[in-house]
Amino acid sequence: MASAKTDNLQRKPTFRQRCTAAQSQTYCKNRFDTSGRMRKLNRLELEFAESVMALLGPGSSVLDAPCGSGRFFEIFSPAEQYTMLDYNPEMLKVISDRYGQNNNLKLVQGDIVDLPFEDGSFDLVFSMRLLHHVGGHELRRQILGQLARVSKRYVALSFYDKRSFRYFKRVALGKRPSGNSIALGQFVKTAQSVGLKLIRKAPKFSWVEQQRLLLFEKI
Repeated sequence: MASAKTDNLQRKPTFRQRCTAAQSQTYCKNRFDTSGRMRKLNRLELEFAESVMALLGPGSSVLDAPCGSGRFFEIFSPAEQYTMLDYNPEMLKVISDRYGQNNNLKLVQGDIVDLPFEDGSFDLVFSMRLLHHVGGHELRRQILGQLARVSKRYVALSFYDKRSFRYFKRVALGKRPSGNSIALGQFVKTAQSVGLKLIRKAPKFSWVEQQRLLLFEKI
């Protein structure tokens, strides 16, 4: 009989687990409409996406990866070229059914660890709610390297900060912290190692939530 440790090693990472059609249809509602706290985080992330989009001029190109069921579609769809990538084909089907065909929109089924794009393909690479599903320095650095590789200007993303009240509270209560957390300084150092420079944090000061939103510029 396989041990629990062996089972954990064989289990797919969360960001590579498939969603059913039903789960994909209700993803945003089930994730972000469950509490006041989640609605607040959703607003923060949407406002962050809007602020990043405002940096781009006409003729911009955007990659949203993973795009889920299209939570940021309304914000990024004005881009001249908008590519949405997800590991789950059912998520992409939801987007196609919901928004139809757009001349500037391209839907791609792919793996964030090996992005199927040429170097410097996008003005903005946007990756929300991915990296807290990634455990281990090497895999995290590999993914950051992919995001940096296909960007020519900006990379915007989220991660879970270990130095937060929610993290320390769960540890103090003997509970497992949510997701995979890392200290902000260590995360920024890893990003620098793949050619990214931090230029913005949102919120600028945060000590309660683990979720942090960062904007990097390609060096």
